[in-house]
Amino acid sequence: MEVLQMRVYLVEIAESAHFAVLMRKRFLEMMEHPENRQLTSVWMTLQAALISYGSVSRFLFPPKNEATAKMRGEQLRLELDVSVNSPLKNRDARNAVEHFDERLDRCLERPDAGIMQMVFQNRSSYEYLNPDRWIVRRAYIVDEDIFITEGKTVGSRVEMPLGEIFAELDRVHAITEELLMTKYRMY
Repeated sequence: MEVLQMRVYLVEIAESAHFAVLMRKRFLEMMEHPENRQLTSVWMTLQAALISYGSVSRFLFPPKNEATAKMRGEQLRLELDVSVNSPLKNRDARNAVEHFDERLDRCLERPDAGIMQMVFQNRSSYEYLNPDRWIVRRAYIVDEDIFITEGKTVGSRVEMPLGEIFAELDRVHAITEELLMTKYRMY
């Protein structure tokens, strides 16, 4: 990959990673105040973080197996020291947020189910509500730092430990910034 091409990709990754980490930080700040936990703005902040992390993930782990995308992903992972087992490879939560319209369609198939969108302090509070009765739009367990939402199939759930994802994003952001100021500096 040409130096300018690498720089363009690194700028995009740096910006998306930085925004994701900022939104995640804002989300955690909001979680510190129980009176904020059920506000729509809390979910929009987390959604913005997840979408931005998805953007970084697609650069590093392209969803298409085209030659250019595959080469790009491999070279970026090598340059940024991102393992093929990185938590950034898993886009389940981002996909669930992005494609929630499809998950909501299932509500029509399950008229007995309600829609859950809630923050819980711990898992026992979440399980107390019998999650099988609900279409889980969004749930967050504070004590575990876990985001839960509907999976691809009826009744399946996606649970993502957010700490490791955002720690890796923060690390990738720091590396991209360093590379952009040194190896890929253009002025």
